[in-house]
Amino acid sequence: MAGRPKTSTVRAMSARELVRRHGDPLLAFALVGLGLAQVAGNDGVRSEEKLASVAALAVMGAALAGRSRYPLLPLALLTLTPITERWMGDAGDAEAFGLIVLVSVYTAAAHTSGARMWVGGAITFALAWIALITDPDGVYLGGMLFFGMLFGTPWVIGRAIRHRRLREEKLEREKAEAEAAIAEERTRIARELHDVVAHAISVIVLQARGGRRLLATDPAEARQALDAIERTASQALAEMRRLLGLLRESDAELALAPQPTLARLDDLVGQV
Repeated sequence: MAGRPKTSTVRAMSARELVRRHGDPLLAFALVGLGLAQVAGNDGVRSEEKLASVAALAVMGAALAGRSRYPLLPLALLTLTPITERWMGDAGDAEAFGLIVLVSVYTAAAHTSGARMWVGGAITFALAWIALITDPDGVYLGGMLFFGMLFGTPWVIGRAIRHRRLREEKLEREKAEAEAAIAEERTRIARELHDVVAHAISVIVLQARGGRRLLATDPAEARQALDAIERTASQALAEMRRLLGLLRESDAELALAPQPTLARLDDLVGQV
């Protein structure tokens, strides 16, 4: 029973990794497969039309397989006359080409920025206009609303997904920077701790040697050496407690803690 959640987590991670690495080719394969099945199942279409549909599906499938790297390519191919005739015509594969058009619009919106985004928006508008003017019912308000929503919805969704992805990437960078700052701060504290311990031990050893030599001839000087040892050890212990306290702080508190400046001089004096 205890191993099942772990196995499920591993499977979920494997599925996400599979989609991340091969999602585009798998989607293209599914859409092309759907189109081919529709073409093969339509007996009322001539062989020439079927071959043209198969060729158009193959071209669009290849473009969709690399849509993350070339997001405008599927959208641009839809404007070519032979392919336009396929998704605007009635060769038995209208549903597949309709899905290809929607995925192409979404891809252009989700994977472009700057000038390429404007180009993708212009092509999307052109495709919507082509669909409107070639509609058998002509240009009318209902058709304008329908095709506006048909092409506008995947575009809006794509832009929203892109903004969310960019926001997540920004948060990941900020998290990485905070972790790096925490690691650097801990390294600095470790160096300070090492210096404090090394200095205290050095002073204690020197004072102990001097006190031992003066113990028989000058007890007063030996007592001063012992006092210095006690004072140095107490100071080192207090400093070690302070540094170890900093190391025990939570990562968030350590990352957000203000660095010592002259404005915090009183606090620093109080700590000393």
